[in-house]
Amino acid sequence: MTDIDDRAVGIAWYREDDYLLLRTMFQDGDVLPARFADWLAKARTLEQRILNNGQAVEHVYIDPVSFPLWCESHGLAMNAMARTRFADDAVAQRHSVPPS
Repeated sequence: MTDIDDRAVGIAWYREDDYLLLRTMFQDGDVLPARFADWLAKARTLEQRILNNGQAVEHVYIDPVSFPLWCESHGLAMNAMARTRFADDAVAQRHSVPPS
């Protein structure tokens, strides 16, 4: 996630159809809830906390085809750090702010 005041906070987001596959692909997939519904509940709680702090939120979908390619091109393992950076970079590109 990013905390730059003038743009939305990007949250890595998953489609239910991709969730189980992505969990197996992520280096740290075992730290994510086993069920999509449980992950979604936690993600909605995080989203609400961010909104309550006065920031906008953008869902940045991670898919099992493009995310591994993105990680490889950036020399990153497929883990939480990469998912956060991916979301940050996507929001930065949407808002024409150079990514970190």
